[in-house]
Amino acid sequence: MKTNAIYFLILTCLLTFTYFFQELKERERFAEKDRREILFNEKVYGPFLGFNLNGTNFFKDADGKFKTKKNIPISQEKVLKVLNILSGLRVEKILPMEEKSFNKSKKLFFSTQEQQITFKFKNSEMIFTLGEKLTYSQSFYFKVKSGKKTVFGIAKDVSDFKALYQKENYENSSKRYDRLSNILKLNRGYFIDKKIMGPFSKVHSIKFEGIGGEKFSLDFSKHTTFPAHYEGLSYSKAKFNIFKKDLMELKGTSIVENWERKKLSKKLVTMIFSSMGKEDFKLELFGKYGKEKSFFILKPEDSLLYKVNQKSLLPFVVSVQDFWSLYPLRKTDLKKSNSALNKGMSRESLAKQNPEKKSEKAIISLLKRRPYKVSKKKPIKVGASFEFKRDQFSFKVFKTKEELVFFNDKTGVSYHYWINGKSLPQSKMERLILSQR
Repeated sequence: MKTNAIYFLILTCLLTFTYFFQELKERERFAEKDRREILFNEKVYGPFLGFNLNGTNFFKDADGKFKTKKNIPISQEKVLKVLNILSGLRVEKILPMEEKSFNKSKKLFFSTQEQQITFKFKNSEMIFTLGEKLTYSQSFYFKVKSGKKTVFGIAKDVSDFKALYQKENYENSSKRYDRLSNILKLNRGYFIDKKIMGPFSKVHSIKFEGIGGEKFSLDFSKHTTFPAHYEGLSYSKAKFNIFKKDLMELKGTSIVENWERKKLSKKLVTMIFSSMGKEDFKLELFGKYGKEKSFFILKPEDSLLYKVNQKSLLPFVVSVQDFWSLYPLRKTDLKKSNSALNKGMSRESLAKQNPEKKSEKAIISLLKRRPYKVSKKKPIKVGASFEFKRDQFSFKVFKTKEELVFFNDKTGVSYHYWINGKSLPQSKMERLILSQR
């Protein structure tokens, strides 16, 4: 309802030019007359259906949204922006000229490459042509043609415009005119909506078939996962919010037109979005289209294929454990442990701690970090092992070739840390990128 109301207000302005008649004795000062004449009248020409700009037809569907004949999504926000600027055109003077006499001196008023837009109504069409800018003001010449009738005149853009002006150049500044000229040069590419995700509010859950075939699901109403987190852990609401933000920012670098399903290969990830138990749509990540090795996101329900860059891969390289809080120690346990280590020690004695104390501090420091994963298994191939106990917690520590594993006897959970400093998200991203070489 809100969008339709905005369109109505814009179109009311867009389809109605208000004439400002020039006083004969004052060339540069214009006064608005009480009498208003409607040039674009929906009562006469029928409902507004759309417009044509540089060979592309934009038409309104049953819901009032603008589309093109091809199955390519159009940014309603960008259409609204253009119509909003065009709605700010005001006629200052109608030139009493016929087209035949005007064509004799056409080069003085219009450039050789005409810039125009066609407004389409149920019963007629209106073609607006932008002319040259006047040297002494921000105004410009224009031509409007409807059927056999052609009107020439001088108009001005009074729509909202934020720009810096120099005082001495404001009256004859070309900034507004240049903006209008640039709008009439826009092609279909500008209006294509490359944003992949729509409104997220109705999404209840997502089922994943992730990298390596990992299957899990996310419940956004409860901020939970399936499978559920292990005993002693909790869910990370912050990760749910970050993931949602990354999804909402998903954007293609381009949309593949006339694509063929048989050319898609190397499926990497599938997401199935549901609302209230009903499957709504899918996103499928592929690593190849035809002979091109890149990344492509398929939205089957809309029959759209997006080419994406590496930045758009972030929501696809997640694991179920990314949505868990994996820290092995609570903040209260860490605080008590640090207090016990430093109790009764001066700065000088802290600096001269024996190797055993320094080793304990290094382990506590490691436990403050998030492990790259947790598991319910003890490591098999162990190079060394020892126990690390405090009043608040107890771990069996195992060292393997690549990891340090802290095993909690009470919960049966193992916390895995890379010795070489890598992280699971990095390794997943690396696997995706390397798979394209």
